[in-house]
Amino acid sequence: MLNDSQRISLKIALRLVDEQMKRIEAILENPREVGVMYEFHDDLSPAMRELLPVKVATARAILKDVKDRFSLSPEIIMASREAFKSLPYLWQVLQESTAARLRRYGEVDPRVGPALDPELKKLELLLMEMEEILFVPRSREASAAEDRPSHEEGRAK
Repeated sequence: MLNDSQRISLKIALRLVDEQMKRIEAILENPREVGVMYEFHDDLSPAMRELLPVKVATARAILKDVKDRFSLSPEIIMASREAFKSLPYLWQVLQESTAARLRRYGEVDPRVGPALDPELKKLELLLMEMEEILFVPRSREASAAEDRPSHEEGRAK
């Protein structure tokens, strides 16, 4: 029923919905998360907590129905690619946060550069090291996917 381009477009749209349903479930399961530079606080009302799981389950059922009806295979997401994907962007964001670049927001105290820039440089280097660790050439990625059993094979075992 679908040509290849339509199939790809539909799979992407459904995957985005599926990923957001997973994020909502994660929020419901772990409503408070604390990082170094952020805190995620639960502001969900009891009514929201009651309604959301039902809506997520309904969305998942529709996703499964459409997936089955159109014979859509799930996308295989490699952990290395997922961990890698935002690192180059973060490296760029850090470069845009140096004292010299902060001038676009107003006068920068001369003490900011020596206190901030070396730390940002350390973070940039760490991100680059992480990129090197996580970089998996496409040929290795494809062979790794072939070595893993599919969802269907995994359930049959």
